[in-house]
Amino acid sequence: YLPALREAAQALERAAGNLRFTLSRVEALLPLRPAALATMAPEDRERLDALAARFSRCQQMAGNAFKALVLAEAEPQSRFIDLLALMQKRGLLESIDVWNRQHALHNDIGHVYLSSDRDFTDFYNAVAAMVPGVILYAENLRRYAREVGIALDE
Repeated sequence: YLPALREAAQALERAAGNLRFTLSRVEALLPLRPAALATMAPEDRERLDALAARFSRCQQMAGNAFKALVLAEAEPQSRFIDLLALMQKRGLLESIDVWNRQHALHNDIGHVYLSSDRDFTDFYNAVAAMVPGVILYAENLRRYAREVGIALDE
């Protein structure tokens, strides 16, 4: 399972790097205000969409990496909540509650209909607020692997 963990960790690190880059391109827009939407350039809206898509991808990759980690450590969890509890115990995620809020946003990205300026700003501000924590999963996984002697770069 070690090759699968390495692949998952590398995918997560790429996704986190892409998310970090996109966040840097929208930081000047944040926090969003409904009044600013009237003059927002289409390119800026596109960057916000990219932020949401990359957030979603990175959050998904973190879940995949966590699953690969427990398999590599021969500690498969029967339920995802047990996996999250183990990741929290190991310091890879802040809390299950934070994960669940991030995952709810991940799920909303493909299904939410932003019918008002307030919906639009609330949604993208929530995504932006959660981005640093999702980026941190890649760093936490690398730190943990180093601490327990798992070589992710071989």
